[in-house]
Amino acid sequence: MKNRVVSSSTGESVYVTVDDDMLDDIAYVFYGSHAKNTELLIEANPHVLDLDLLLPAGTRIVLPRIAQPVSPKPFKQLWD
Repeated sequence: MKNRVVSSSTGESVYVTVDDDMLDDIAYVFYGSHAKNTELLIEANPHVLDLDLLLPAGTRIVLPRIAQPVSPKPFKQLWD
């Protein structure tokens, strides 16, 4: 799936779908999780709301950059 990403003239990464791709699968592959990332994809690609759940081939999906989640600092346990 990652080999179908192209750069747009504005420098954005764009994924070009194949038949039966789904937005939450795209979010999972590119961001590691579909939770909240699917919504980000919808915000960046409102045209997908007019399409079926299974996206047709050739649909261009802009992949917005997201801030990497801050990993929690390790903590010391006072007792076992």
